[in-house]
Amino acid sequence: MKGIGQRMKTLRLEHGVTLQELGKEIQFNYSNLSKIERGSRMPSVELLSKLSQFYNVEISFFFEEEKVICS
Repeated sequence: MKGIGQRMKTLRLEHGVTLQELGKEIQFNYSNLSKIERGSRMPSVELLSKLSQFYNVEISFFFEEEKVICS
């Protein structure tokens, strides 16, 4: 199961954005973004709101469970 930080990283990489670029765009310290992506810090609701606006996704995206496909 992916955590919030891993979802953040996946989304960032899919959009081809560096931590520094993302930090500048959303006015958030890129070092702290890195810590959140690695799971050593938890993101605030305010940060998740900024990310959801930046990536144009619902904030619930960060909390969705992965779908398991059984064959």
